[in-house]
Amino acid sequence: MREYREASTAIPHALDPVAPSPGLKDRVLAAATGQKAVRPAMLSRVFWSAAAVVLFALLLGTLFREREYRSEVKFVGTRDAAPAATGRLLWVDRHVKLDIEGLPALPSGKAYQLWQIGPEGAKPVAGATFPLNAQGELIGEDRMKYVVSKGQTFALTVEPFGGSKSPTMPIFGTATIP
Repeated sequence: MREYREASTAIPHALDPVAPSPGLKDRVLAAATGQKAVRPAMLSRVFWSAAAVVLFALLLGTLFREREYRSEVKFVGTRDAAPAATGRLLWVDRHVKLDIEGLPALPSGKAYQLWQIGPEGAKPVAGATFPLNAQGELIGEDRMKYVVSKGQTFALTVEPFGGSKSPTMPIFGTATIP
């Protein structure tokens, strides 16, 4: 305990001194003498309040904006793991949207994980994990590490909930960008 106390008392002495802002000095002196501190101009407060409202509105608009996907490719289940799976993969830039049905039910503690595979069999890059909804469909969106481009393949595997760094299960379906 004494070592921690000694270390904590040495920290302030190790820091470079910093001069307080001029406004801080005025506020402290006003509080100490009981005088009113000089307040910023009303126009300045109104400007910053309006700027905060506009920033909040932009942020809120971004969160709830529906993304416009411009491209679509068919998703096909693999013959062995998910022969009935069919759907589509939509994308724009790095954003993808999956709408797939006919996938097998997931075992407890497992989820479907999306993989982005570059042209010519590059190493798979892990994407998000997705559960099936109540109707047994996989519907979800993800922002991929790389921009979606020609020749890439997207694959689904079953992985532990939370995902894996590399695929550990067989592929349940694919979609290839022409």
